[in-house]
Amino acid sequence: MNLLVRETNESVVRHFRVQQYMLYKELIQTSMLYLFGHGLDYDDEYYDVDEYPVNIKTDSTYRGDNYYAADLLTIKLFPRAITTDYFLYAYMPKLVEETFFRLNGNYFIPLLYITDEPIVKKPKSVAIYSLFHPMTLYVGDNRVTFMRDNYELVDFIQVLVYDWNDSDIFKLEKYGLTFDPSKDKELYDLFAKKLKCDPNPAEIKLKINRLIFDNWTYELYEEYYGLPPSIDTLIKIAFDKLIRNETKAFSSLYSKRLTFIEPLMKGFFKQVSFVTNQLLKGKQHHSLMMPKNGFAQHFLNALNNQTFYDTVNGFSSIIGHKATFKNPAAQSDLPSSISELHESHKYRICSNTISSQKPGEMISLVPDQDINMRFGIFKKQQYDMEHFTI
Repeated sequence: MNLLVRETNESVVRHFRVQQYMLYKELIQTSMLYLFGHGLDYDDEYYDVDEYPVNIKTDSTYRGDNYYAADLLTIKLFPRAITTDYFLYAYMPKLVEETFFRLNGNYFIPLLYITDEPIVKKPKSVAIYSLFHPMTLYVGDNRVTFMRDNYELVDFIQVLVYDWNDSDIFKLEKYGLTFDPSKDKELYDLFAKKLKCDPNPAEIKLKINRLIFDNWTYELYEEYYGLPPSIDTLIKIAFDKLIRNETKAFSSLYSKRLTFIEPLMKGFFKQVSFVTNQLLKGKQHHSLMMPKNGFAQHFLNALNNQTFYDTVNGFSSIIGHKATFKNPAAQSDLPSSISELHESHKYRICSNTISSQKPGEMISLVPDQDINMRFGIFKKQQYDMEHFTI
């Protein structure tokens, strides 16, 4: 008989999944406030922006072989006398017993995703995260992608640095950017036309900030880097990484965070992004172009319905701590270096689950680790900005 007394702690990882799931109403509210800030029309006597905007109809029964356990989410911006359209009419998969999705009669324990930090240097670019409108700098190609458009990087930066001090501008010029003040008016007119704002640099910068920073994205940057977020800060951090030629091991959790609700709602966020682009073109939308089973479709298709649960798996705790380094939208395989153990894995990842066959695609998280439950930060980052003046 084993009489050893062992200390056991409750699983933080399992609670992370459910606490992340509970954020979906806040993220919908964030999305609506973002759209209203960019000109989406609504009836202010019918729709109260200060309340959570989504109505939830719960079905708590789990019946039938092809049953979907889900809550119906609805948002209406105008009374029925004006339009019968719902802005949102979609079913959110219910997290049954804080663990499962039941879709089409099958049980799944949805994976957790280990994703990059908000600003990450890649081999040929620097990616800057935003919930709705991320940005990518391709320095070698002198190109930046933003709002589904491509701009010359030097032109984009020139519009932003009008109020930077000389020493900060000099650091960018040292990297190879050459600014031409004679182009200022031409560039202000170009970006004002694209972004639908007045052709002066302060208004253009304000509009770019508003497009990048919804409430969630702003708080994420503030928490991760410990700095007041702005487009200036983001550009300075991005070029700081380039100038330092900073390269971190792909498997390092020091430059990663754990996510759940953001990947699950990615299809919804894309629709919000699309409507924002339409609003900039002067086109109003009374409804999102999202099918009523859009959340479930995204999980089953884009997220590859991982992970399927059956009696062979045993109790849910066996796969309840599973996570992946693989971005579901990525086209390429994970780097082979993912199979190497990293010091940051200690007390966070079970080393026995890092396979040599498909390393990083499926790992097990240590249950009782310390995780920021809101943004999934493994270790708080206070970014060293000694080379730049904010």
